[in-house]
Amino acid sequence: MDKKKSTVSHHSELFIETPPSWIGVRHLQVGLLFLCMLFAYIIRVNISVAIVAMTGSSSSNVDVDTYEWDTSTKGLILSAFFWGYLVMNIPAAVIGHSVNNKMLLGGSFACASILSLITPVLVGWGDAPVVVVIR
Repeated sequence: MDKKKSTVSHHSELFIETPPSWIGVRHLQVGLLFLCMLFAYIIRVNISVAIVAMTGSSSSNVDVDTYEWDTSTKGLILSAFFWGYLVMNIPAAVIGHSVNNKMLLGGSFACASILSLITPVLVGWGDAPVVVVIR
């Protein structure tokens, strides 16, 4: 890395390390935001794919549980993600004023990822209402 001299005052000098010229902070931010959008899309879509296998009676694997959800229950589960957007905007804004933005983004993705991972276990305990709540 290159070191550039920056004068803080006339008595002290500060050497600041700059990143290589081929990548800048903006490039890093764009890459991280791209990954955030990619993961958000994956979390949003995963139940849409999984609900087909969860409710299909023609599964060749007998070890996988299937659920007898009607069309309206499936629609409620699939729409719960967007209801969560509506309900959680105000609390997220309040939390965003008191918490660092990076911590809020990381924490929300961590919570959403963990809840997505434990969805199969929770569905076995509480059926469709649990899926609606954790979405």
